[in-house]
Amino acid sequence: MEALIYVSTATELPNQRMIDRILDASHRNNPALDLTGMLLWSDMTFAQMLEGPSNALDILYARLQTDPRHSNLRLLSRWRIDQRLFSEWSMASRRLSPRGPWGLLTDATHDAATTANWLLFLMNELRRLPAVA
Repeated sequence: MEALIYVSTATELPNQRMIDRILDASHRNNPALDLTGMLLWSDMTFAQMLEGPSNALDILYARLQTDPRHSNLRLLSRWRIDQRLFSEWSMASRRLSPRGPWGLLTDATHDAATTANWLLFLMNELRRLPAVA
């Protein structure tokens, strides 16, 4: 089993309807692929962690690269895991304020490993809160 974290830029300002469609598709499709994860967004930036079998991650990441709702996909990290962080959710989600910790992602230019570690820490903290979707 593996996990990956990527960031991308929305092609239009995300609204709740767009996010609901993304989450509906995730809740419908991810269980069949044995995928779980978390989606974060703020302003025009998405960040997502996905976890599951390697081949399923390959399939979904290839699909994400052609999704017209975002561009500039940047794979930050991919690694082997023994245990899932998001086993209870096909896709957890959170909208973050651009003035909070999210600004560290969008305003700073960190290397991929630093950004991935920061996002992993943030997602781990957010997963302790009640699920939004």
